[in-house]
Amino acid sequence: LTPRLFDPLGIENPPWQICSKGRNLGYTGLMLNTSEIAKLGILHLNRGVYEGKRLVSAEWIDKSGQALADTTPHKDGPDNEYGYGYQFWRCVPRAKAYRADGMWGQFIIISHELDSVIAVSSWEKNNAQGILTAIWDTITPQLEAAK
Repeated sequence: LTPRLFDPLGIENPPWQICSKGRNLGYTGLMLNTSEIAKLGILHLNRGVYEGKRLVSAEWIDKSGQALADTTPHKDGPDNEYGYGYQFWRCVPRAKAYRADGMWGQFIIISHELDSVIAVSSWEKNNAQGILTAIWDTITPQLEAAK
């Protein structure tokens, strides 16, 4: 991914969890700072284009935010019950968004309808749903009002 994705996004040498065979896991363990995860969100918001260059197909971006897998019922809260796409969760309908989740409350939230990306870095081990609910209750209404 470095030459095709990380370099064009300006993400240098991103640390990634390595298995016992010396390979990154690919689906988990990528460690990025808040501005780096925001760049991934902007890439999604722009349907695969970053700074005028297509990095990912629009079709893949569109599918990644769709509910391709049924996730109901889900024990981790209402935001996990609206389906799962390509590494992205659908959010509660009032959020008008989909998101990537990282460990301990790391989020990339993309809303095409609200033309927005919200990047969150936290250290919340037990209440990721609380972070999302706070975003839906405080930030989303502000974005809707500014539309």
